[in-house]
Amino acid sequence: MKRIQGKKIKSMIVSLLLVMVFSVTGFAKEDDFKNIGSIKIQLTEAGSGTSKENVRFAYTKVADVVNGKYELLERYKQANVDLNKLEHAEDLKKAAEQLEKIVEKDGEIVTDKKGKAVIENLSIGVYLLTVSDRGIYDNVTSVLVSIPTFDEINGEMVYDVKVMPKHTPIPPETVKTGDEKDLEKWLFFVVGAMVLIVISGGWLLCKEGKK
Repeated sequence: MKRIQGKKIKSMIVSLLLVMVFSVTGFAKEDDFKNIGSIKIQLTEAGSGTSKENVRFAYTKVADVVNGKYELLERYKQANVDLNKLEHAEDLKKAAEQLEKIVEKDGEIVTDKKGKAVIENLSIGVYLLTVSDRGIYDNVTSVLVSIPTFDEINGEMVYDVKVMPKHTPIPPETVKTGDEKDLEKWLFFVVGAMVLIVISGGWLLCKEGKK
């Protein structure tokens, strides 16, 4: 009983993180799968001055479902990632980063004003989502998404999967404002004037000394 509860808790944690890569063995037979699904991206609110609009996502299919298990596409097997053994969020993150180094995008999609974008007509398998242009949004963590994904709450396979990618604020850049630039000019002028006064004073003293 404890073992079963442990598996459910682990699955729920991964679902909450929306990095949904689950083994489909035992939930449905491969023959029962639908042919297509979709991924709905929903960006959440970020910091001040950011926008959820015009964030460009690249998507790539990296694995198929073969005999109830995930199998990397031939061109991505060099990544040496076993998607069937990923259990924790950190494992999923590392797998996404490893695949990101070698994948070739299948296509791109851009978010609307509400931070939404839908990738439709996707065959079953595992997809990698990466941001190719963040616009003026936060940094977005790449994510692996499985179609279909098992919904623990409703107890069914979901083919239209919704993800809310994790994002982190971008450190503020050191940009000089107009006021700072004006201050620099003023200080430069003051220092220059003081140098001229010192030089002029020394010249006058020398002249007086000669008299």
